[in-house]
Amino acid sequence: MKLRVFSAGPTTYFLKVSFLQFKMLAAELSSYFLPLSSDSARYSIYSGDPNGYFSINPVTGIIRTNTELDHETHPFVLLNVAAMTGDPPTFGHSQVNITIGDVNDNAPEFDTVVVKISVAENAELGSPIYAAHAHDDDSGDNGAVVYQLLTNPDGLFKIDPRQGFIMLTRKLDFETTQKYALVIGAQDKGSPPLRSNLTLNIEVQDVNDNPPTFEKDEYQVNVAESLAVNSQFLQVNAIDLDTGNNARLTYRVREEALADVFGIFPNSGSLYLKKSLDREMRDRYTLTVVATDNGLPPGSAAATVNVFVNDANDNDPVFTRDVYQFTIEENLEKGALVGVVSATDKDLDANAALRYSLLPVNSSFQLNSLTVSDGLMMRLVGDPFQKE
Repeated sequence: MKLRVFSAGPTTYFLKVSFLQFKMLAAELSSYFLPLSSDSARYSIYSGDPNGYFSINPVTGIIRTNTELDHETHPFVLLNVAAMTGDPPTFGHSQVNITIGDVNDNAPEFDTVVVKISVAENAELGSPIYAAHAHDDDSGDNGAVVYQLLTNPDGLFKIDPRQGFIMLTRKLDFETTQKYALVIGAQDKGSPPLRSNLTLNIEVQDVNDNPPTFEKDEYQVNVAESLAVNSQFLQVNAIDLDTGNNARLTYRVREEALADVFGIFPNSGSLYLKKSLDREMRDRYTLTVVATDNGLPPGSAAATVNVFVNDANDNDPVFTRDVYQFTIEENLEKGALVGVVSATDKDLDANAALRYSLLPVNSSFQLNSLTVSDGLMMRLVGDPFQKE
C-alpha cells in the first residue's frame, strides 16, 4: 500500500488502514519532491508521532508502521514530514494524515456475566423487567450491538434487539414456576460478528393473587348441650396457594352476636365453646367463619357452620300439678278409674320417656299407661272401698 506525499507545500493526504504492522504506508517521496539542486533529498518525520508508531526511510521516503495500530486508542495520526537537500539546505514540508480504520477486534462486553433479579408475578406485560447493556469499543457497525434471547423458557420473554429491554409475553405464576434462567446474547454487526453472553437468573416473587379457599363451603356439626365450656368441637380448614404472609391465615367468627357463645382459635381454625348450651332454649346456630390471609391487600373466604345442639338428660320430669286429689265412690268396682296423673319432660326422645311409680307402694291402686300426652291413669285393683 503506497501513500504519495507531495512536498511542494503543506498538503494533507488521508489513508485508511487496518491493523498494519511493519507495512509500507508511503513510498517514493523523492519522486514528488522537487529539490532546488541535484542533491538527493533526506526525509524525516519531525512531529506528530510521539509514540513512535511510524518510521520513514531517509533516502526513499517510505513510511512504515513500527507496531500494531489500534483504532480504539489512536484513530487519527498526523505526521509532519520534511525533505531536505542542497547546501545551504532547502526544505520541503508535507503533512500525512492517517486515519486508522476500525476492524471488528472487540466483542461486545456486559458488565458481568451473571445477573440475578426478582420479578413480581403480577408484573405487567410489555413493561421492561430488565435492561441488558453491553458495550463494544469498536465503531460503526463493528460497535453496533444487537441483543437476542438465546434461551427463552416457555416463550415467556422477549427482548428489544436494539435497547436490550426484557419484557414478558405472558403472565408469570409463582405457584407454577418460581425461577427462570435466560441467556442473553449481545452481537455486533461486524464481519465476522462477535458476541458475548449474559445469564439472567429471574426469581418470581409471590404476590397475594390467590384468596383462601375452605375445604367445604358448609360444615355441619352436632354438639351435646352438656359439652363443657372451652371444649373444642370442630376444626375448619382453609388453604391458600400463595406463600409466606400471603398464605398465612387468620380465622374469625363473623357474627358478633354469637361471640359470647362460640370462639375460634385464630391460627388453627378450631371452634370451641365459650358458654354453656341449652337445647331447650336454642337447638341450632348458624355461624360464618372467615379465613383472611396476611397479604397486602388481604384476601379472604367464608364458610357456613351449622351447629345442631343435641339433647342431654338435663331436665327432671315435672308433674302438671303438685298435688292430685281424686274422689271415689264407695263400693267402686275393681279396675275402675280413679284418676289421671301427668308429667312432662323438656328433654327429647329417650331422655323424655317417663316411667311412673307409686311411693310408697299401695296394693290397692295400679298405674296404667295411656299416652304420653295424657299421662297415666290410676285404677283400683284391690277390694272395693267401704266408706264406713
